[in-house]
Amino acid sequence: MLISDIELTNFRNYKKVKIKLNDGINIFYGDNAQGKTNILESIYVCAIGKSFRTRKDKDLIYIGEEQASVNVKYKKRDRDGEINIDISKQKSIKLNGIKINKLSELIGNIVVVTFTPEDIGILKNGPANRRHFLDMLIGQLRPAYIYDLNMYLKILEQRNIYLRQIKIENKSEDMLDIWDEKLAEYADKVYKYRTEFIKKIKDKINIIHNMTGNRSPTRMPTWILPPNMSATLPTMAGPMLPPRSPAIAKSANIAVPPVGNALEEMLIVPGHMIPTENPHTIHPESPMIGFSENDANK
Repeated sequence: MLISDIELTNFRNYKKVKIKLNDGINIFYGDNAQGKTNILESIYVCAIGKSFRTRKDKDLIYIGEEQASVNVKYKKRDRDGEINIDISKQKSIKLNGIKINKLSELIGNIVVVTFTPEDIGILKNGPANRRHFLDMLIGQLRPAYIYDLNMYLKILEQRNIYLRQIKIENKSEDMLDIWDEKLAEYADKVYKYRTEFIKKIKDKINIIHNMTGNRSPTRMPTWILPPNMSATLPTMAGPMLPPRSPAIAKSANIAVPPVGNALEEMLIVPGHMIPTENPHTIHPESPMIGFSENDANK
């Protein structure tokens, strides 16, 4: 998949801009605070439906304006597509000219992965951060996962309400088995999606790990629990950051700033748009880390 065109109107610091991308590697470079990350943010908004930098849509609108729009065109193996998002007091999303009402209909059309300095929290903070990280990635590759995860969370919420009613209002426990059965059904689906994803990630990490000269396999725990389900089992941990070695980065198709430079936001998408200063040479034919397009279509 490739992103071919980006058009921004009143988005962040861009009043009006059109960008035509080529089919190879596209690198945005320049001084700080010039808008490199804003371009990548616009792609992320079209892929996920929201920003990775702010929770407030109004922050995306050019100062003094009331509305912003983002238009991204992309090419896939079997079709071309276009996503348009209008941002004002309410957000309007169109996929190939047709308005959609659910984010689940948007996610997966453009697959993106972000890496920012704040993402170190995936490793340093609690397991909820790691589960959220997995949810964002899996949801793009397996749209049905979003539905199953949302159903799990809704059933969990309703079950908790019912438990409080049993305790406070002395309600009968007759319905509890039904809630438990449905909760277990969707928990199992979420678990299977996550373990499948972790296995694929682990296989890729082992390949990169072996490039360092250490031939012993990388071991990563694969117990991935559904959200909010407590247990004494280990949760996912391990380095999910790009390697600092230029040689490894070259093989993994990742740009790595030289040691000593501050890490800047990176977004690796099909089309290979990576903002970085003085990037190392990247081999255009080397494999990306993650699922293939065939995986995404399953």
